[in-house]
Amino acid sequence: MIIHVAVMAAVFVDQVTQAPVVIQCPQTAPESWVKWFLPTIVSLVSIVTGVGIAVWSFRKNRESEHEQWVRNQRTGHGQWILDQKKAEWKELLQTVSGIESVIPAVSGIQERYDSVSKCLPQRIAQLLGVRASCVFLCDVLHRQESVNAFTEFVGASAVAAECLQGFNAQLETDPAVRQLCRTKYEEIRDCYLKFCHWVQTEAQMDLGEK
Repeated sequence: MIIHVAVMAAVFVDQVTQAPVVIQCPQTAPESWVKWFLPTIVSLVSIVTGVGIAVWSFRKNRESEHEQWVRNQRTGHGQWILDQKKAEWKELLQTVSGIESVIPAVSGIQERYDSVSKCLPQRIAQLLGVRASCVFLCDVLHRQESVNAFTEFVGASAVAAECLQGFNAQLETDPAVRQLCRTKYEEIRDCYLKFCHWVQTEAQMDLGEK
């Protein structure tokens, strides 16, 4: 009996020894698709970001260029307006200063009176013509103060010219007439100097030089 059991044990051990050993490895989990597409996604994000920055920079540059162009246009137009004003002021001032020769500060009595009576109306007409042709000075010359200044000087000039012309023949014989003519001449001379100063001051203020 003991021998039989020993034989069966030996047979069992022999079978166990000859049986193939199967080693089962644990299965690896499939890799996520994110791992494969992550570099691509990063590249796309980088490209989109770069394109977005480029487009934004381009638009900002175009906006800056347009704003600069608008500023240049406004500056150029403003400078052109200023140049036109300077030209009109120059012509007006030259016309006003030309009256100086008609109402000189130093000259012979008879010559001064003749100059006022004969030449001053022509110079006043020229002055009014230049004033009427000033387009860019309308805002200045149409103010009530300007109208009053021109009216005062033009009116005084007309009165002085008529007075000196009417009394010219009596200068040599009537002392009262000589005194009246002298007074009228001094009045129109002072009125001219006042008007000349007013025009110069207005020009300086309008051109931003005062």
